Amino acid sequence: MEFKKELKQIIKESSLERVDKQIWDSFAEVVSEREIEPVLELIKENPEMLNLITENLKRKFKIMQEKDEKAMDKIIEEEKKQLGENS
Repeated sequence: MEFKKELKQIIKESSLERVDKQIWDSFAEVVSEREIEPVLELIKENPEMLNLITENLKRKFKIMQEKDEKAMDKIIEEEKKQLGENS
């Protein structure tokens, strides 16, 4: 199981901006292989999910810096709906 390695390769080859690729690198460093697997599968099934998940990650990082728990809960709920519609 080298999900992180595979995800990093997809990110590297993507058309994402450099700063967005760095966000993905940070994400990959703090999550486990088990946590990466469903994200990787979503992206492989639907490459447009990469952009959606990237935007969600950026919003989450910003909210973590602001320590806004209500905003984080809102993003998580939105993400559940988005992922439910796209899976």
